[in-house]
Amino acid sequence: MSSNAPANLRRVVVEGLQKIKDVEQDEWAVTIDQDSGLYTVSMTLDEDELMWLGLWDKFEEFGFATPNVMMNGGTKYQKSTPEFLVKEHNEVLVVADDQASTPTTIKINETLISHANSHHVPPLEFRIDELSISRRVLRDNRGFCVTFERTVRMPDDNKLHHLPSSLGRYELFSVDAYSKRLPQNVREAGGVFFSMWQREAMWLNFQQGSHKYAVRVFVGHVNAITGKEMHRGPNEKDESKLQDYVVIPGQQWL
Repeated sequence: MSSNAPANLRRVVVEGLQKIKDVEQDEWAVTIDQDSGLYTVSMTLDEDELMWLGLWDKFEEFGFATPNVMMNGGTKYQKSTPEFLVKEHNEVLVVADDQASTPTTIKINETLISHANSHHVPPLEFRIDELSISRRVLRDNRGFCVTFERTVRMPDDNKLHHLPSSLGRYELFSVDAYSKRLPQNVREAGGVFFSMWQREAMWLNFQQGSHKYAVRVFVGHVNAITGKEMHRGPNEKDESKLQDYVVIPGQQWL
């Protein structure tokens, strides 16, 4: 490929092209080498269009096989494959906060990561076994296991207290099984629930398995480790970089 440069235009000559079909066009001057059967084309292009992707596409449009590479002096040019940053996806409708969050709708103040985790990842297979003793245990399919221990409330006096003894495990119930009798926000959250008296308290007992987990615990949409709300505003960023999770095995209770 050779070129001259009057003003902002360049005369571009491309040699060694192979004709694959006859196409009528008057943009390029075309000559053929009778010995090799290869074609030479010449054209005038703006400097900004010299290596424009459309130049490669026009070879095929005008009946020539697209070259794998073009040389200009010692510089090699190859047709690059465009990388699409936006891949095939489903549209998600933004709805008000009092409407349901579904795979195709996202609440206006719901974070993208929270929506994706709720609707677009393979769900963990939590189960409550049929045996009466196991209805008080929540476990997933890889061995994570937690129980909710009933206990008494500690004095709200800003003092440290020892972990109170367990008065038994709370019995867990499926939200789906009681969906007609539960508030809408509980139905949307899903999972399991249990009932407790206001005078009672609860602590989490983590059983130590072989797999390692990072567990974030929220109470009333407030992170139990950092005290920060679960859903921040769309323009609010967490700059604290505080660890907001516990690691299992390691953390035995909370």
